[in-house]
Amino acid sequence: MIARGDRGHRRRYGIEVRLKQFRLGTLFLLILCLALACGYGSLLFRYRVVRSELEMLRKEQGFLTVVDPTAVAIVEVPTNELDVWRFRVFVPTGTRVDLGIQTHNIPASGAPEPSVKGVFLKSSPNGTLVTASIKKSIKDGYDLILDLGDGSRSNVREDKDLNLWHDGGCEWTVAGRGGTKAVKLGETIILVKKRLMEQVSPTSSRVPAGFSRGYMFWIRPHKEP
Repeated sequence: MIARGDRGHRRRYGIEVRLKQFRLGTLFLLILCLALACGYGSLLFRYRVVRSELEMLRKEQGFLTVVDPTAVAIVEVPTNELDVWRFRVFVPTGTRVDLGIQTHNIPASGAPEPSVKGVFLKSSPNGTLVTASIKKSIKDGYDLILDLGDGSRSNVREDKDLNLWHDGGCEWTVAGRGGTKAVKLGETIILVKKRLMEQVSPTSSRVPAGFSRGYMFWIRPHKEP
């Protein structure tokens, strides 16, 4: 027969063993949870860093977010070049583009008749790179150029000193600045517009209600006839 003392001793011993096993299991589970939490935190941090770098790269490259494939989408591509503006333009398949440049008589709204009409523009998922620029010509004066990236362009020669246009205040319009902008086919897109202010007194100036000095580049995508 087993004495009561022995049975009590064995019972206490068994309880102690189970408590030790429970504590070891709890400790192992706690270590596992901490390891998973650290791993998740590390992955989350790396994901945020990669996402931030991706967003920066998209902004630098002019990443388009096309929501409606039947509409035009445009976004500005940042550039450090003086008097150079770049855009990514998405158009539906079978789109033609009218393009134009205007100097001096710049309207407050709308756009004059385009100088080039019916240029085919390729439909690409991330858009076509369109460039508007003002460059010093070989001879005296400046060239205002609107290039669709495939050799199609509109070119205006300006003999006057465009540096004078940089003086004083002005009103700026740049398409797609700050994110993708959706536009319906047939609508005019003002890529770049600069309207100089007029002096109304020695201490104040304003943008004219009608036409003003300056320049503008624009396109009008439309369906192929």
